[in-house]
Amino acid sequence: MRLTFLGTSAGESYPALWCHCPNCEYAREHGGRNIRQNSCAFLDDDVMLDLSSHAFQSALRFQVDITHMKYLFITHDHRDHLDTQHLTWRGKPFANGGTCEIQEPFDMEHSMGEMGARHTPLPFLKIYGHESVMEELRKNPRFREAGMEQQYDMSFYPLHRGETVRCDGTLQVTAVVSHHSRPGSVYNYIIERNGKTLLYALDCGGYDEDMLTIIRGHRFDCVVLEGTFGLMPVSFDMHQNLEKNLQMMKFFEDNHLWAGAQNFVLSHMSPHWTPPYDQYSKMLGQYGIQVAYDGMVIEF
Repeated sequence: MRLTFLGTSAGESYPALWCHCPNCEYAREHGGRNIRQNSCAFLDDDVMLDLSSHAFQSALRFQVDITHMKYLFITHDHRDHLDTQHLTWRGKPFANGGTCEIQEPFDMEHSMGEMGARHTPLPFLKIYGHESVMEELRKNPRFREAGMEQQYDMSFYPLHRGETVRCDGTLQVTAVVSHHSRPGSVYNYIIERNGKTLLYALDCGGYDEDMLTIIRGHRFDCVVLEGTFGLMPVSFDMHQNLEKNLQMMKFFEDNHLWAGAQNFVLSHMSPHWTPPYDQYSKMLGQYGIQVAYDGMVIEF
């Protein structure tokens, strides 16, 4: 597998938009890997993990063509992980199959059925996630659910707790419910392809025992875990700080869950609790933990 991190920040971005704390100012001054956009990642050349507001700009910056995605797995419906506007731009022009005819006087409802932002073919996109993802898409006034498959070349498949889906001959994904936000609506994903296994676990305060049982049933070549609250001295059940990160690492070690060499990566960083990349990467190196950065590519 080849995983490209297109964004590695928590919701407020890094530096935070309205903040001048020392971490944010350091990031602004030094740039580079210290600058983070909202979290999302691209796997191989056809799987997208979350679709943040920054996804396409980041993909352009790092020369990754995400328009070829065939599978989109959404962790949850929070705006820093799902920008539904990106999906509405998949709309085809001349959706009725005829010629674009703009009426006079101008009628927006009619015109939205006639026009589209896309003028080229795309692979059909299968979107997976909790039902709340579709609920969020329905809230977008530009989205037309009727004829979704024809107009947008995409479909939505609601996943259930612990469910495994086989997407093609090589890709298998299991939805693991994590502690975060509305109970039961946030998924982490165990992704298996060509004999390799990845756990992508953002916005994860922890797991119930039945989900831990599912995780124990795999051996992982890579684990991407959220590190939102970094050096925060207080731990709570919605996000993870470094203390919980180390506890999770011990869980993988104690249960012999590594397929080979330990490959433990942190993403989803808040500027107020995680030091800038330049500092935090050196700090966590002593634990054998990698700190992800925007544009980072790992292969396993």
